[in-house]
Amino acid sequence: MTRPFRRHEHSLFLSFLTALVSIFLLALPSAHAASAPSSSGALLPVLVTRIEIKGNKKIDASTIRQKIHTKVGDPFSQTSLSGDIKALYQTGYFDRIEVYAKGFEGGVALTFRVTERPTVEKISFIGNNNESDSDLRKKLTILPASFYDGYEVHENVRRIEALYKKSGYYNASVVPLTKKMSNNKVELIFLVSEGTLTHITKVSFTGNKAYSASTLQKKIKTKPYFWLTSWWTDSGIYKKTQTEQDIERLRDFYLNHGYINVAVGEPKTIFHDHRKTMEIQFPLTEGDQFRISHVGVSGNKLFTAKEVLDTVKTKPPQIFSRKRLQKDINNLTRKYGHKGYAFAIVTPQIVPNIRKKTVSLTFLITEGGLVHIRKINIAGNELTRDKVIRRVLGVQESGIMDTQALQDSYRNLNNLNFFKNVQIVPQQVGDNLVDLNVKVKEKPTGTFSIGGGYSTLFGVMGMATIAQNNIFGTGDSVSLSGELGGFITMYSLTITDPYFLDTPTAATLSFFDTFMDYFTYWNSALGGSLSLTRRFGYYFSTSLSWLVESEQIFLVAVTPQQAQEAPALAPFLQQVGYWTQSGPSLGFSYDRRDNYLLPHSGYHVWGNIGVYGGTFGGDTAFYQMTGNATLFIPITEKSTLSFHFAVGTENPLGPDGFIPVWDRFYVGGIYSNRGYNFGFAGPMPFGYLVGGTSELIFNADYVWPIFAKFGFYGDIFFDNSGEYLPGQPISLAGFDWPGTGIGIMWNSPMGPLTLDLGWPLANNAYIQGFPGNYPGPVVNFEMGSLYGG
Repeated sequence: MTRPFRRHEHSLFLSFLTALVSIFLLALPSAHAASAPSSSGALLPVLVTRIEIKGNKKIDASTIRQKIHTKVGDPFSQTSLSGDIKALYQTGYFDRIEVYAKGFEGGVALTFRVTERPTVEKISFIGNNNESDSDLRKKLTILPASFYDGYEVHENVRRIEALYKKSGYYNASVVPLTKKMSNNKVELIFLVSEGTLTHITKVSFTGNKAYSASTLQKKIKTKPYFWLTSWWTDSGIYKKTQTEQDIERLRDFYLNHGYINVAVGEPKTIFHDHRKTMEIQFPLTEGDQFRISHVGVSGNKLFTAKEVLDTVKTKPPQIFSRKRLQKDINNLTRKYGHKGYAFAIVTPQIVPNIRKKTVSLTFLITEGGLVHIRKINIAGNELTRDKVIRRVLGVQESGIMDTQALQDSYRNLNNLNFFKNVQIVPQQVGDNLVDLNVKVKEKPTGTFSIGGGYSTLFGVMGMATIAQNNIFGTGDSVSLSGELGGFITMYSLTITDPYFLDTPTAATLSFFDTFMDYFTYWNSALGGSLSLTRRFGYYFSTSLSWLVESEQIFLVAVTPQQAQEAPALAPFLQQVGYWTQSGPSLGFSYDRRDNYLLPHSGYHVWGNIGVYGGTFGGDTAFYQMTGNATLFIPITEKSTLSFHFAVGTENPLGPDGFIPVWDRFYVGGIYSNRGYNFGFAGPMPFGYLVGGTSELIFNADYVWPIFAKFGFYGDIFFDNSGEYLPGQPISLAGFDWPGTGIGIMWNSPMGPLTLDLGWPLANNAYIQGFPGNYPGPVVNFEMGSLYGG
């Protein structure tokens, strides 16, 4: 192993060589001195009569000569020669350069003897356990087959150590070694001593008077190391980028609480225990807290001052908040953009009064002109037809550029689920005139999936689906699916045209064939439905459906004696046999979710009323009404808190009408109360599922990203419900079936998949009387968006 050649040694060696050449010249005979007398007595310069290159093996002599400015026939000059030596060293090719001079043909012959630097044949690392070789190589600027440069090696050592510091290894050190190989080649070895992670043991603040350290600590992401969680959260490790962002987080916090002159300095790092632990200290200068004294508006023509100020939330004498101010600016910009003034600019003019500690705020509005759309250009749709894209856009050519409609257009394109990337880019082509460039990137819309699921009640189930959601680029879809298990068998075929006859009406034709063991009885069904869903604007739609099906009830487990003791079981014996059912249903939906598959914000309200039998044919005669509402509240950029309410009821039509047992409300399981198996969140006389003629359901979920890059999310939920037998009214008295649990959601290419683990929490009279009827925990596997909406 040899040590690296230091760059400062080059300059010392250069001075030595200059002196050496001078000695050589003094040793020449008088005829070959640096100058010789002419016939007139004047001194003439000694000329260079020959230049030789020796010692070079890899570097061609012509390349070396190009770097040497001294040429044959030039007067000999020590200054020029020093420059030549310096130029050769600067190439980085040589470890040593020697110059010899001797008399030759009445002048001076110069010999440049060079020693080439070794070539780095191989680069390797020793001792790196926490950083991979590939990660370290990405930081290197020296590469195999390049010449060894001690200065560059030193720079690469610094880069490797910086990488370790970024990962929290402040004790890491790197020593470069060389191992000689044949043909003047070396292996460059970086010997790494990683040391231990430098943990943050304390995060402190100086200069904070208005807020405690514990309050400020909650506003930043730099945290002290905690052995129980830091291995998972990666907290407690110093990250410079994170502390820089924490400076802005602290400034935001103070600015949002009126401290308009706050200053947050560069965090100070204090090391302890030989750099094994460290303290991060944020210096603060809070200043005074300011309140709003006046809010005004200027430059407004389209809206009155009252209309503008009614939009803003900043009012006297509130404490000044930059966050609230930014929301006001965004709301005003949207207000103008919604009217087509897409280039309107809202500028806040803030005038502080230091003595009174108040702020006078004026919104300066530059309205601009009414912006129109000249053309809509669509690109990237290799399969999807232009009209499929255009029909979901909320803006049109020659129309005004409504920025709200533009946002809705972006949402609608994403909700098609045809594209992996969507961009809508306005391009100004004239005064108050733009082209809209819609750029999409197609993704596969045909899927074939085969897999399995599991629930505590039904056991293992096999599933298979083949679907195409964008047939020939028309936007039409077709899917064929099957589900097979020990207690359930389902087959279905669904065909949908989302713009039937080029109108905003979706037509859906479905066929199904199912078998299910309800444990109380066996049920098989064969039928189909036709639905027409009409959209009105972006959010509201109504639907009209017609259902025709044939049902069979058989193998009823209930005995006559049990039916006498529990009248709720009697219909199961009475309805054994074949039945037909036919009738329409009318539904509505108002959907303001930002994303249909994985909502982050917004709400969705939908309901349905169906009437079956009677004048519509079939054997049954009843009506059913259901209603649902969901609310999605963003907690962080990626996490969401959501609530869902559902209510349903059904009643016979006329004195001879009856409700079929297969259409009762069986509360529990997927899209219901996940702390219980299907149908188990309700009365179960003799352990039989009986269902109810009314239901009330509440769900609360907190969803957060686990591996968002791969579409994985965690879910914590709490459910409660009530299942009401015939004759029982919906009331909170029966709303006593709480359950809770956790789940993992995967936003897969086939759509959302969820695996839930739930526990029943009820302790009502049914649980106490028949504890064996309500086992837990409950495992459910489901496919589809949260709450089935």
